[in-house]
Amino acid sequence: MTTSSARPIRRSGSHADRKSLARSVSSILHPKKRFATASSLPWGHKPHPLVGSSCLLFALPVPFLVFCHPITAACFAVVTITSFMSDHVYTGLDSYAHLADKFVAPLTFSFTLRTVYMTGGIYWTCSCTLALSCHILAHSAAKRNEYDRFVFWHAAWHAVGVALLVACFCVNNTMTECQAMNGEEEEEQIVGLWGI
Repeated sequence: MTTSSARPIRRSGSHADRKSLARSVSSILHPKKRFATASSLPWGHKPHPLVGSSCLLFALPVPFLVFCHPITAACFAVVTITSFMSDHVYTGLDSYAHLADKFVAPLTFSFTLRTVYMTGGIYWTCSCTLALSCHILAHSAAKRNEYDRFVFWHAAWHAVGVALLVACFCVNNTMTECQAMNGEEEEEQIVGLWGI
């Protein structure tokens, strides 16, 4: 092996890794890339069942949210579809599904942060950064053309986010309290109609 063909040893946490992570974060926020129909994945159309099935997890919070937070519930229903279409069906291909997902996903995340804060407070809201860090690591893996790491971190972004949400809603009895409040409101409306 000659010295010209030798590759330097990359150390974890090196300056190059930090630079790559910073580039990944800035490219996530770049408006031209953020709202494009082109795929950002370097390996082309290569759908993975783990990523596809993790997209469907976004449907799980809907029953917890539908009574107290219907807009957030609707966002989750829509992002389940857009995420599956963008991340699985049209992964690596140019498609309007990417544009839809790039619009709906941040909107859903914003509504989710508000809902989690209203439901569980600041500590539960801060736990969302764990899921967000998985998303950043997935994006970084895609930039480095590391398919297996991308699959792991992208599926983790979906699974960790949904698991934290469902845990927050279960711990705080969101579904039970919302259904009870909804039942009381309907009862008050019926009583109000009859003038009783």
